[in-house]
Formats: sequence, C-alpha cells, structure tokens
Amino acid sequence: MTGSVRTLLLLWIWILWAAVNVAAQEKIARPLTADQAQELNASRGSEGNGARIFVDRCTSCHGNAAMPEAQTPADLKRLPPEQIYNSLTTGSMANIASDITDVDKRAIATWVAGRRLTESVNASASAMPNVCAENPPIADLNSAPSWNG
Repeated sequence: MTGSVRTLLLLWIWILWAAVNVAAQEKIARPLTADQAQELNASRGSEGNGARIFVDRCTSCHGNAAMPEAQTPADLKRLPPEQIYNSLTTGSMANIASDITDVDKRAIATWVAGRRLTESVNASASAMPNVCAENPPIADLNSAPSWNG
C-alpha cells in the first residue's frame, strides 16, 4: 500500500470515528423532552411507581446534560437503595424531595437501585450465613513462589 493510499484510508477511518462519537454525544447530551419522558414513563408501567416518579420528578436534573452536578441515572443505579433513600429523606435531596411521600421515596430508591431496601435486615458481610467460620490473616504474599505475569 502506498503512503498516500494509507494516509487517505487513515483519514477516512478517523472521519468515520469522529462522526460516530459526535452522534453518540448528541444522543447522550440531550435532555428528555416532555413527550420522551411521557413515552418512557408509559413503557415502564410494569416497573411500579418508582419508575414513574423518578421520570416525573428526577430526570429534569438526573440525566440532563445542562445539570452536570447531578448524578446520571447510570451513576445512581450503582448506589444501594439505602443510600438513595437516605439522600431523599435526610441527605442532599431532602429539601427537593420534601413533598414526596415516604412510600414514594422508598419506591424511587427500590426502582433506581434495582433491589428492595433491607430495612431492618443487617446486610453486612458478617451477618451473612455463608461467612467463613475462621478468618485467618493473609500471609506474606512474597514468602512463596507465585505467578507474576
């Protein structure tokens, strides 16, 4: 392959890559319109009130590129429901969520996190039934041969 053909091919690949990235960023950066939010809400009807309330009340900031300080829905989904609920009741979102009922706050936390609140159940590792009976300290990892690759 000659140098000019290779250069042209690389230029074409770069232009294609740039076009795909610009299109992806535009799709992500646009906030939901009222019609899109309503359509999303309708498609999530089987998910319960948490989805509906989140779309109605929270997506104006969470998922809106114009509000970079608000966590994205994807970031929120990584949080445990207890942390989301605490944020809605006593944390940084308490003032904004003050008119949302406690039942609805629990529904939001459950839906966003993808699991139920543990409520009174102790979710720590030490309370799990399959915890190791003995927990020996980690030995010196450099004292024996091991794979280093």
